[in-house]
Amino acid sequence: MPIKFNADEIFTMAEAVGKKCAGFYKTAAKNATDPKSKAMLQRLAKQELEHEKEFAQMRERLSDEHRASTAYDPDNEEAPYLHQMVEENISEWQHDPCVALDGSESTDMVLHKAIELEKDAVLFFLTMKEMVPHKQGKDEIDKIISEDLRHISHLKKGLKSRK
Repeated sequence: MPIKFNADEIFTMAEAVGKKCAGFYKTAAKNATDPKSKAMLQRLAKQELEHEKEFAQMRERLSDEHRASTAYDPDNEEAPYLHQMVEENISEWQHDPCVALDGSESTDMVLHKAIELEKDAVLFFLTMKEMVPHKQGKDEIDKIISEDLRHISHLKKGLKSRK
């Protein structure tokens, strides 16, 4: 029997992803020497924090149907499990992505790393989308994916403008 998640669970994971991305972008911006890239990374950090809040608001607005559990969880082990899924399924995030940033990275390297993190997030949410029953907010997952795709586009433009 396949694992199914509801929209509430997916938005919980999206909040965790947003928090990690924001931390990465904040650290990268702090270390950036190129003013244009620094501004872009600061903007992305701010957007990730806003997305984290948006995902929390989306969770609050969900109907009971979209919050309905898809699995029996008498011991309330769901939340730690969801965070573990984020950690284990986004390969780049098995360790905090900020730890790898020590300030010695080139701006191009940081932008490439950020693109990979965003791609991993898109792949993760595309996979999660397939695990959400349609009636439980499957369409809402597209909003998360669209945000991450926009970030990839901004990062690629920033990388291209450096050449």
